[in-house]
Amino acid sequence: MSNIADTLIQAGLLNEVQAQVAMHDQTINPDMCIGEILSLRGWIAEETVDFFELLWDMRKQQAERQNIGQYFVEARLMTDAQVDDVLAEQKVSPLRFGEIAVLKGYVKQETVRFFVKNLFPDKLQVAKISPLSRMTNSTHSQSSRRTMTNDITLQQTEESVEQEKVNYKKRQPRQNPQGKRAVPPPPAPRSRGLLNRIKRQVQDKISLVNSAEEPPKPRKRDPEVENPFATSFDLAETEDIDLDQL
Repeated sequence: MSNIADTLIQAGLLNEVQAQVAMHDQTINPDMCIGEILSLRGWIAEETVDFFELLWDMRKQQAERQNIGQYFVEARLMTDAQVDDVLAEQKVSPLRFGEIAVLKGYVKQETVRFFVKNLFPDKLQVAKISPLSRMTNSTHSQSSRRTMTNDITLQQTEESVEQEKVNYKKRQPRQNPQGKRAVPPPPAPRSRGLLNRIKRQVQDKISLVNSAEEPPKPRKRDPEVENPFATSFDLAETEDIDLDQL
């Protein structure tokens, strides 16, 4: 395994399986560098590989140190905006830069420990603890604050419930001296004006129908005459008629 791959594994930026795969790809494509292969596979930025391959040894030998955030930016592990965010948080927090960066998910804990061990060994020896050991205390403080907040919220909720009970009792009907609830008065009878008007209208219509004139009865036909006038003369039965008398 190459030195650059071993360095990336120690920094928590690569695992052994990924390193072996990248080395195998390089044997198939000897013209490609390890950084290009890792970048094409999406495992790490090519600029990060170049930093550890070309600048890492130089940065370790420099006597004057920069802020650890500047090294993260140079290695393309963090952006300038992320560094500013961590610095702003550091002003109101007792945590160190690397601890806040890990809590925010900008870098891994192994990466911060690797940088501190190689670039700031004096700080690590003075503290005699890992650079992220104070996270436990910070987490405990945050847990205590959350517990206090939950207690306050619970107390406010209980007070609201008690107040709601008082308001509910005020809305209940008053009790008589015997301790029994007063029976609410019966509802007022509904107006029967509409029903009475309907009845009157029906009665008026009935009276109007009864007072109407009865239609005339059909006239009876006259009884037939037993010997009606003859409409024609029976010349055989008539007597001689004197035409001069006509």
